[in-house]
Amino acid sequence: MENRPSKKRSAIIETGMLLGLKHGIERISVEEICREAGVSKMTFYKHFANKRDLINELFKDAGQKMESRIEAIRKSDMSYGEKIKAYIRLKIDQSSPMSWNFIKELQSNCNIEWLNKMKSWNEKILRLFLDDLKEKQASGEIRTNVSPETLLYAMDRMIEWENDERFLNRFVTVEAMATEILNFLFFGFLGASEEKRP
Repeated sequence: MENRPSKKRSAIIETGMLLGLKHGIERISVEEICREAGVSKMTFYKHFANKRDLINELFKDAGQKMESRIEAIRKSDMSYGEKIKAYIRLKIDQSSPMSWNFIKELQSNCNIEWLNKMKSWNEKILRLFLDDLKEKQASGEIRTNVSPETLLYAMDRMIEWENDERFLNRFVTVEAMATEILNFLFFGFLGASEEKRP
């Protein structure tokens, strides 16, 4: 019986994340989350003070899951080339459930607090990745004539492409856009062949 509240709390978090990524955080309501999660509003308010409280928990939960997946990749015995593909796959998986509604909501800066939380979360993930790159450069596993900071700067600038309607209109899904950006960034035109990419 003790596990039931935590299962319901997890269901609310999972449903809130899925609906937020699909429709945009501002557009979803507590009622909709409860209906989709199969819980009552009373159960929702037993675990969360309000929607803002839930959203804060969503970012925290997503960040912890991403960090743990990155750590698993870092500690694995894969070659560094395979690790890069795993990192790219991870980023693509992260973007897969995102809708254009969610992306446009972020771009509109309609909720600066949530936008800043997402930026902070992404920066933390990128720092873990940067630490790994520097470690591999020091051990001679990857090129030393390209700065990891330059790679991160390029990734940051590519985020600006998401504000360009001409660029966005080329893709049916956010996942397709993320896949092309990441493959271009890491493999360019002369890198891994198609079948070897993530």
